[in-house]
Amino acid sequence: MENARVLLQAIQGWKIAIPIFTTWPEGHAPFDLPLVFETQTARDHGQQVLQQHSVYCPVEWVCHTADTTATDLSSRILSIPIDHRYGRDDMERIVTALLTVRL
Repeated sequence: MENARVLLQAIQGWKIAIPIFTTWPEGHAPFDLPLVFETQTARDHGQQVLQQHSVYCPVEWVCHTADTTATDLSSRILSIPIDHRYGRDDMERIVTALLTVRL
């Protein structure tokens, strides 16, 4: 939960992508922080920049459906890892990398 809070606070006001969630049920902890970019190209660029900074960030939700809204959304989501394997230093490294993303 702390990793999510640190990351959310650090990217507050960041215009490149927005978090899908900013709150979650008490007693629960997210494993990743999904960010939504404006376009798939922007998402792919963000992923590339993070990978250049040695941040593994998977595209976890690939949607194959006739629902164009779902397909569009899935093409713009990038999941940032924030689970228990990572600490505050990792979150700061992720933030530093995210803030270098320019479109």
